[in-house]
Amino acid sequence: MINGVQVIILNNENKILIAKRAEYKKIAPNRWNFIGGHIEDGESPSEAAFREVKEEVNLNLNNLKKSDKFIAKWNNAEFICHVFTSHIDKIEDFKLNKEHSEYRFIKLIEFKEYDIVGFNYEQVVNYLENT
Repeated sequence: MINGVQVIILNNENKILIAKRAEYKKIAPNRWNFIGGHIEDGESPSEAAFREVKEEVNLNLNNLKKSDKFIAKWNNAEFICHVFTSHIDKIEDFKLNKEHSEYRFIKLIEFKEYDIVGFNYEQVVNYLENT
């Protein structure tokens, strides 16, 4: 089973950061998701969340709140997904890495327009209500 993290990042307008996975990615290429990835050996879920956000979008988070942990199944693999939320006031030095081809900040109501890997609208609403 693969252990991973996903971070739901909200900006000062309460818009959610989503990123489109690069075409070359083995898991869910060209699909939208939150920022996240695998937990490395010896790393806690929160350490992985901070690291993944820094690696993927070059943001240093000041706050991180764990929202949930669930098991997701995709392509005959099971993933333990640790979900975190975070708020950012401003974006400085934001830079999308090669793992993603584009990003957007979307309103929660727009969530259903995107095919977000591993999440449904009701889950995200629940996570955000508990932040």
